[in-house]
Amino acid sequence: MAKESASVVKRFQNAKTFTEHLKLALEFHKEPKVLQSYSPLAQPWFLHQNNDKNLDDSSTGGAQPDWGTILQEQIWEAAGLLWGDEVPERHEHLVDQVEEEMDRGRGGKYDFYLLELNYFKRIYRPHPRNQSTIYNDILYISRATHDRHLRDALERLSQILLKRLRPSIRLESPRLPQVIVGRETLREQCRASLLNKQTVNLVGSGGIGKTTLGALIRDRWGAQNTFWYTIQPGFNDSLNSLLFALANFLNKNGSSALWQQLVADDGKIEDLSLAQGLLRADLEDLPELPLLCFDEVGMLHQGYPEQSNPAHQQILSLLQDLPGRVPLLLIGHRVMIEGDVTHTPALLTHQEMGEWLTNIQCPYGPNDLDMLAQYTAGNPRLMNLCVALFLSSDPVVTASLGMAIASLPTAPGLAPVWDRLRGRLSKIENQLILAVAVFRTPAPKDAWVKYEDDAEDAPDLGKVLELMLERQILQEDGTCGVFILPSLREIVYSEMSIEQREQFHMNGAGIYALRGEYTEAAWHLMKADRPELAVELWYPERENEIQRGNAGVALKIFEQISINRLKPRQQKELALTRSILSHHSTNFQSGLKILEQIDWMDNDLISISAFKQWAELLERTGDLDGALEKYDEGIGLLLKLLEQNALIHANKGSIHYQQRSMKHAQKEAAQAMYYAEALQGQVKDALGLYNEAIGHYEKAFNAAEVVNNLYGMGVIEFNQAITLSRQEDFEKAMRKYEGAISRLEMLGLPGQVERVRTNMSAMLMLSGNNEKGINQALEAIKFFEKVGAETWVARNANNIADAFLEDGELDKAEAYARKVIELEDPNTYGYGLFTIGGIYNLREDHLQAIEVLKMSLSQSEKNDDRYLSAFCFQALGESQIGLQNSDKALAVLKEAHVLFSEMNIPSEIEKTQNLIDSLS
Repeated sequence: MAKESASVVKRFQNAKTFTEHLKLALEFHKEPKVLQSYSPLAQPWFLHQNNDKNLDDSSTGGAQPDWGTILQEQIWEAAGLLWGDEVPERHEHLVDQVEEEMDRGRGGKYDFYLLELNYFKRIYRPHPRNQSTIYNDILYISRATHDRHLRDALERLSQILLKRLRPSIRLESPRLPQVIVGRETLREQCRASLLNKQTVNLVGSGGIGKTTLGALIRDRWGAQNTFWYTIQPGFNDSLNSLLFALANFLNKNGSSALWQQLVADDGKIEDLSLAQGLLRADLEDLPELPLLCFDEVGMLHQGYPEQSNPAHQQILSLLQDLPGRVPLLLIGHRVMIEGDVTHTPALLTHQEMGEWLTNIQCPYGPNDLDMLAQYTAGNPRLMNLCVALFLSSDPVVTASLGMAIASLPTAPGLAPVWDRLRGRLSKIENQLILAVAVFRTPAPKDAWVKYEDDAEDAPDLGKVLELMLERQILQEDGTCGVFILPSLREIVYSEMSIEQREQFHMNGAGIYALRGEYTEAAWHLMKADRPELAVELWYPERENEIQRGNAGVALKIFEQISINRLKPRQQKELALTRSILSHHSTNFQSGLKILEQIDWMDNDLISISAFKQWAELLERTGDLDGALEKYDEGIGLLLKLLEQNALIHANKGSIHYQQRSMKHAQKEAAQAMYYAEALQGQVKDALGLYNEAIGHYEKAFNAAEVVNNLYGMGVIEFNQAITLSRQEDFEKAMRKYEGAISRLEMLGLPGQVERVRTNMSAMLMLSGNNEKGINQALEAIKFFEKVGAETWVARNANNIADAFLEDGELDKAEAYARKVIELEDPNTYGYGLFTIGGIYNLREDHLQAIEVLKMSLSQSEKNDDRYLSAFCFQALGESQIGLQNSDKALAVLKEAHVLFSEMNIPSEIEKTQNLIDSLS
């Protein structure tokens, strides 16, 4: 390469963060060969799973993919997403649109403009000569302001690129060994069972080839249409991690309902039954039959009941729901979930071992083969290590495979073979094994390379790595990652000194951080006993990492860090981080407990975020008054910051700049206002103060509109529609329902759409349009039965029962009401009983009606459902009138009248008053 490349290499080697490497990729944006040679972002490990372009040799005639060009394309496409619309081709149009955006405040177009001026230089003419031209003659801002804005633009581009490529969600891809013998017949037997949607268990002791056989089955099935998931305790053994990985796989294969729901819920699983239902629906909707493979399922073993792990129970529950729906391959030491077929791969025969040695070109004689068979009993893992020991030995001292085996202790096992093998390896080979052993997932193969500009005496780690892969001391997965066998890793790791662990974990953190894998980097930093660095690295990236499905993994990392070891600022960051992650795991009390340990009254943005998080947790635990109090505290801090911001900008004397900054601040205030007003509306609605609820919802909708929060606008319209329905303003309610459905359909959220449809059907029936309401409810039931969401099936069945009751079709009404009761959903159970009570009243079986209605009233009081309570009192009054018990009837009707009056439902107020008047 050119002489000046030494300085280029040094710059790439000195870059320690993802953003720094992204900046270098932008600087060398027009030099793909430089990127491919030196950038870890232009490597197959980072890009392999994230593009369909040029990834296999068949599409390029056997040529190596041009990773530098692929990275260029990905960065440009990410920048296009930053722009937001189709990027204009002409300079004038580019500038006009940026100026138009700037009237509203800085945004994505301005960020793109900065990147175009500084790096891309594709559109703006003439190209700026240097940076001073950009900030002095084009943007008319100071250099400091330009540099700050450019840093912001780079950060936003990095977030979009990571979201686009999502390197943290690396679908597993077990790699097949180069040589496999003695497994073809069993593979075809398993495949035949799986093609019939059967569940196949592969069981047996470690090292006999279960995972290899599974990888062989996967290869025959088709990698693109196979989901592989290895259970790793402390890493991915949570339902959140599993569902996120499954959703990502399904999304890549054309079924996106679960993925869209997870994205809309910011990575949280708000409704587990709905999530599992969407998973079932996605599996059914896939164009091709998928194969789901779960390795190390035995890690979910519960042992004694008192030692059961709730997270493992959730995963087992999910897996137990899959047999019969899809082909399912379960691999482990023993059967955890009953399947249709169970196989134990046989140990290799004498003949198969000889065939294997021949294929890997390992010389052997009859005596060597006998000794190998006797020592390993045909266990493939032990065989690999024995051969690696032989190939690593001095050929003069150890002339045959048999001699290598004879040097081993009598008792066979991984530890003694490894102990002897380690002594045969060079210092650099042993160092490389230690470096790989600290990784709990396959590490980037390109992390160990020698650049052509490195010192001549520098070791070529790339060549050493390839040699160790050939000997199968190290393994390679299907995405250019390298790893050491888990059982061998445990041995190697246990023998490392604490200083070695810290050193290699620090190296691992650096390798992951500069590739944008922040959660794994934080784990390495925690293992290196640098908790402050783990918090410092992960906190700014928390939203993206959660959206990539890393909440469960991250919580296990940060739960192990003591707040007492950190400085005050980092204490806040850790407390907020753990609270947010606890929220995602639905452990609300734990999230509240950690917030209570910190003083949040400082005027800073992190305190505002903490109060918002605090309020959301209190809301989820039912403490609505406490939630409102925390929202008010957060808004108070925000207003103080806005006042300070206004004073600073006023002192600068630049009105135009001030307006832009304040508009950005106003957006932040609008977002906070949205959450506060939405919660106020829900509280007032729950209390039956519907006019006040509508007022708060209007303010929340306006705030969501300011920040273009389509999901928030849809949710508010849904809430408005419910409240308007209760006020019997059906025309307005219908418009709100239709608006909510339209927005949620645009966002691709079928589950949310059908929830809205459920309430809309109830409103249609309430307004007298029973036929249309029943049709809407039946459509919703069809969806919810498909995804197995029984709660929502019950709600729709209840709406249909009410409609048939009103139409006088008592048998149909009773059939749907009993379906509601059979589903035993606590939120609709009382309504099903209420309908049955109404049927008994119409049939003049008033004593039976009273018994059922009392049960319904008890359930409504348990749920604090004033709406149902009011109707129960009214129906009980009608029952007592039927029995001519005037005093009892008057007492319950007065209760109903009070509740209907408080909720301002005119028609029911009038009906109840008429019943009261009839008694006098």
